[in-house]
Amino acid sequence: MIFYVDEAGVGLLPSVRRTYAPKGKTPVITHKCRYSHYCLVSAICEKGEIFWQKKIGAYKGSHIAQFLSDLLAFAKQKILVIWDGAGIHKSQEVKELLAGLKNKELWLERIPPYSPELNADEQVWNYLKSVLLKNSSAHNLKELDSNIEYAMGIIEESPSLISSFFKHPDVGYFKF
Repeated sequence: MIFYVDEAGVGLLPSVRRTYAPKGKTPVITHKCRYSHYCLVSAICEKGEIFWQKKIGAYKGSHIAQFLSDLLAFAKQKILVIWDGAGIHKSQEVKELLAGLKNKELWLERIPPYSPELNADEQVWNYLKSVLLKNSSAHNLKELDSNIEYAMGIIEESPSLISSFFKHPDVGYFKF
């Protein structure tokens, strides 16, 4: 089973996008300028499944190693992970996880540097920020958590949407 994996941040600052309003009534988004945020990591496969986690603050190597372990349990089979070359992906904890797997249940492959468009999972974050959370602001982390849970639930419940991310013109995914 092939999974594309990527991380992203979602903060209290609104993701402002172009929108429409009645003539003469400029839309206004109010928010308190805070830089608190959640970090998310997800893995998607071509058949439309998504596995994701979130945490407050940045991911470290130990968090990514735990995510990969949880992903293996979720998939219940051998998997290939395609991801970028972020430093946390090369961490000692990830190397130890790979060394501890006896049956080579997990393979990791990197996409070329500076090529995020090749990662289908980038489309999850694009859809989350540009469609589901656009022009909305949360006043605190609890409200942001609720917004993220709701939006990711919409994505989870739409396997056809997730599968469509693999058909994006820039994504280098070919079905054999």
